[in-house]
Amino acid sequence: MAQRFNNMVDAIEQKNSELRNYSETLEQQVAERTEDLSRANSVLKYKERSLANAQRIARLGSWEWDLVNDRFSGSDELYRIFGITGLPGGRDCLLERLHPDDRPI
Repeated sequence: MAQRFNNMVDAIEQKNSELRNYSETLEQQVAERTEDLSRANSVLKYKERSLANAQRIARLGSWEWDLVNDRFSGSDELYRIFGITGLPGGRDCLLERLHPDDRPI
């Protein structure tokens, strides 16, 4: 019986060692992925600033329109061009600000 007990203790210690190794590996992978995400986020922020600067220099705005949810969003430069702080509505709000010749028939 003592031998069986010792075998069980050895097996438990082996499994605990394996779990510690898996845990260390997982923690290392999480740290690496976190660092990758941090670098990617920094690059994205840089590119967003570059785009905003290019739009400001060119006096050109950009926009996106989610047709399914009828939600409109525009760049800061687009809002500056229109002389507003944002477009709170969807399609109708945008159309009100377009020249009549540019509106749909």
